[in-house]
Amino acid sequence: MSSPDDSSETPAPLWDEHRWEQLLRESDARTDKYLALFEKYQDHPDCDAIIDREMGWVDDKEDSETSAGEDGMPPIELNEDEMADAAAELARRRVHPLAESAREFVSRLFAVFVHGERPAEEHPAVGALISGASICAAKVRAALGIFGEEMREPGMTIAYLKRGLKALMDGLVSLDACERAGLVRGGQAAELRAQGFAVRGGIIAKMGELRAELRRRQGGT
Repeated sequence: MSSPDDSSETPAPLWDEHRWEQLLRESDARTDKYLALFEKYQDHPDCDAIIDREMGWVDDKEDSETSAGEDGMPPIELNEDEMADAAAELARRRVHPLAESAREFVSRLFAVFVHGERPAEEHPAVGALISGASICAAKVRAALGIFGEEMREPGMTIAYLKRGLKALMDGLVSLDACERAGLVRGGQAAELRAQGFAVRGGIIAKMGELRAELRRRQGGT
């Protein structure tokens, strides 16, 4: 049996972002599921943990370890404050800062256009803006939540981020329409635009890092 270091074995070529994009076109149903979960649980204090479980992003081993101790005994009972602290700590360890920034932008849009003084979620421009930002958050969360900083599949991570970036930019175009329609004040629109473009900048920077890593693994410079 040959070892992993056997020079006679040729490693499988890494998929680039374009090949991954082709695959991802067939898996957009997961994005729809994420959006439905986010809309349902966005105000829940354990939103990320609930979505992780429902999306299958929590390892089965983790679930079994939380349901029973190593010796098979029932888990230790925690009060509500302790459970909230544990969930918050889990979220801090699991969620990439860029994914959190994208989610915070969606939450801010909901606060302004859905839960604000003048709800306007029925306006087409608002719907397009929130939809684009939400799809972006889903793509970024899927990319960095699954693969994290290990960059096991940089091509796939780039493909997710690229799709998220496009959705974000398509949505931000509608922010101008929201401002023209008087659905958001100028100063508030500027703040939202800055927050959205900060997410955009983070995605572009991350894609640059991943492309450099992909070139390195493919033997490039």
